[in-house]
Amino acid sequence: MKTNFKKILNELSYRVSTGIPDLTNEQHLIKLWDILKEHNWSVDARVELLKRIDEQGKERPCPICESMCKHGETSKKTGCTPSSGQASQVDKEKETGQEEPKKKKKKVKKKRSKKERQQRVEEDIASINEIEDDKEAHKKMREKQAERRDEIYKGADFPAGNEGSVTGENGGGIALEELSKNPDMTEDQFVDQELKKMKEACKENPKGCLLKKLGSEEKAKEWLSIGYRTGKNEKREIEENPKYNAKVPQEEPYPSGHIMDYQGKELVRNAIERGLKACDKLKNPKQRKECANHHNKQLRYLKERKETDTGVIYETKDGYIGFKHTSNKSSLDDPHYNKSIMSKLASMKISAEGQKERNDFPNEQIDKASNDIGKTSIEAAKMVRKTDKAASQSMNKLGKDSESRKSLRKNSSSLLSKLPGRSSTKGDDYANKVRSGADGYGEIRNELERLGIDVESSSDEQIMQAIQNIMRHGTPVSSDAEKKLSGKKEGEVVEIGVDKNGQKKFAQMVMVDGKLEPRACDEDGNPIHGNNTGKLIYKMSEMINTMRAKAKAKTKPKGWGDREWPLNPNNEDDLKEFAKQYESDPPLSVEELKWMLTSEEADELEKANDIRKRGMDAAHAKIVTDVQNSDKEIDGFDEDENGNVVDENGDNGPATQQYVDSFMEDMHWNSYIDGESDGVGDMSIDGQNVIPEDFRSCLGKLSGADESITKDLESKDPKKQKAAREALKAHLRKKIRISGKRSSDDETAAVTGKSKDAHISFDTMVPDTRRGAKEGDMKPISVGEQTYRSKGVGANSVMGGLGLEMKECLGGKMKKRNK
Repeated sequence: MKTNFKKILNELSYRVSTGIPDLTNEQHLIKLWDILKEHNWSVDARVELLKRIDEQGKERPCPICESMCKHGETSKKTGCTPSSGQASQVDKEKETGQEEPKKKKKKVKKKRSKKERQQRVEEDIASINEIEDDKEAHKKMREKQAERRDEIYKGADFPAGNEGSVTGENGGGIALEELSKNPDMTEDQFVDQELKKMKEACKENPKGCLLKKLGSEEKAKEWLSIGYRTGKNEKREIEENPKYNAKVPQEEPYPSGHIMDYQGKELVRNAIERGLKACDKLKNPKQRKECANHHNKQLRYLKERKETDTGVIYETKDGYIGFKHTSNKSSLDDPHYNKSIMSKLASMKISAEGQKERNDFPNEQIDKASNDIGKTSIEAAKMVRKTDKAASQSMNKLGKDSESRKSLRKNSSSLLSKLPGRSSTKGDDYANKVRSGADGYGEIRNELERLGIDVESSSDEQIMQAIQNIMRHGTPVSSDAEKKLSGKKEGEVVEIGVDKNGQKKFAQMVMVDGKLEPRACDEDGNPIHGNNTGKLIYKMSEMINTMRAKAKAKTKPKGWGDREWPLNPNNEDDLKEFAKQYESDPPLSVEELKWMLTSEEADELEKANDIRKRGMDAAHAKIVTDVQNSDKEIDGFDEDENGNVVDENGDNGPATQQYVDSFMEDMHWNSYIDGESDGVGDMSIDGQNVIPEDFRSCLGKLSGADESITKDLESKDPKKQKAAREALKAHLRKKIRISGKRSSDDETAAVTGKSKDAHISFDTMVPDTRRGAKEGDMKPISVGEQTYRSKGVGANSVMGGLGLEMKECLGGKMKKRNK
């Protein structure tokens, strides 16, 4: 078999941190050994090659050294002098006093293909599994993990999530390991250490490294601090929570933290499978069974997790491989799921099957409820699509001619670097996300290039111009789709295939800057654009809406003092003070605020966003109303004094219970209540752990569940515990209320604030302590929130999160447990 040394060299270049193999570097030789093994070299052949490398410079140079010569490496590194290329000139240059030419830095690969990722995982696992000793194999695994972390800092082959969450999750694993070695390491020391590594990584990929994507050192420090707190509390949790049964102290190479991306998840799975295989060596049958049950539980839990979040591998007191999965959130306000209306329908179909298994209702009632929910979900999705088109068309009215488009760019483009990110009043630099190559903004970068604009040096106004073009004309289509439009007339809609959800895709020829171009559209010829392109404009309109609402609020902003209120938009001093209500760097200028509060262009943007929100509210209201109407058609169910459709015992009907159960399932509450996550997973919120027991306790308390249920939720008796947990889930399905009432029957009417408070709530009323509430105001106990959103034509989402009282309950438990 002929050996391709060039291929081996390329692979070695990719794996070493510098991108340039150095055959005098012991670590580089170790990586070379692994690569040769992957290329099926025998041990003897590998030993012989390394011997020849060690003897380089003698009469018989090694083959890979010769290959490096051909790549232009220097004689000093390879011990051979090629007849051509840079290396052939090395000695001559030294003789003439010239400097050795600088080597080109290896280009950092942004993202591997699916096939390349699979190959990478297979090679990593193969190199780990050739080691028999489990601890030595885990050390090899950590080497692979270190390479992946280095890639992430360089901005290469980025995992799922935004740059902030990735920094926090990556930092959490590193902090866990660092604190295990040095428990006295402070947060500042950790942040400084990792920030230094991030800066070093930027030398190899200055335009696309993680630090560049984050936009500033301050943001990097903020997320690294979250990482430190996460790692600190992960360490405490596995050491102090008896359900993890962790050995204390852990011994090298444990514990280890992992980002659960395409590589991390598979390496963790491989480690657990090795642990399962080791169970067969145990002589005691009972211990062998316990060992197998332990590892199989870990594998089942891992299988259900997507390629996201983080995990910890540790050693148990029994010597088994322990695994802890962590779902990471930056705050209690973060969403816990994000689905389309149609994927929510799928969740409710699954809940209907659960009702049949439990015999909750007669099958014909369950089927009717499921069919009714299916019909209303399809109609709601159509409603959203209709209003999305109207919102998109309203936005495009702002660009009816070149002068109006130019005016909009001039007045609004500076806001792209201050759009609301994780908070409605905290700005994020989205323009820099476009420039730095962040995922999701490729079509904007492509449009900039089409306009002849350099992406990395593009101005905010130029980015806004590209966004306008895409929203007016649609996103450019693939080359394959372009072929289907060959010879078609302007405006002729052509089907070009299906998307990942099986929905038909369309395109048409559009006149762009005097030239016909193929652009994406819907079946009616309306321009289609990517989610993030529309999101930027929607965020701008939300920003306008937020600041206008604040300016018209009845109560003065905090710190306003004796200034006149309501705000006078023509008073520059007041505008400067009012800018403090929105956090951004740089702060909002007087000109930006005046434009947002008074211009006709801002009026139109706010109106477009209002159309979109009303459409989503209408969809929400339709689904909830039709669900309740479905139950009302069943004998024995009717509206109570609060408008909830219940039976004589105050229990929800089959359709409402399907809706509620699907919410509980998507929020993972059913799993938390069942204990499926006990000893294998929890949640980290702003670096503080929230465990499944916390959810059980809070849901039991807030729902008013009977003491006969709550007292046995943590019982040591397995039968009592299981019965109590099943009873709690049944109680929640029956008693959680849903609401979607609008202010009027007008199709543009919004869901009322009172109705939003009552959605995913209980009947029990508590004092309303929110800012702006009047003395004596009451509200229902809210355990969940569900919002319907749109990111552009055909792209809707249903987001689920925690309700106010649930946040307060979990927040109290977090503070009590985490130190």
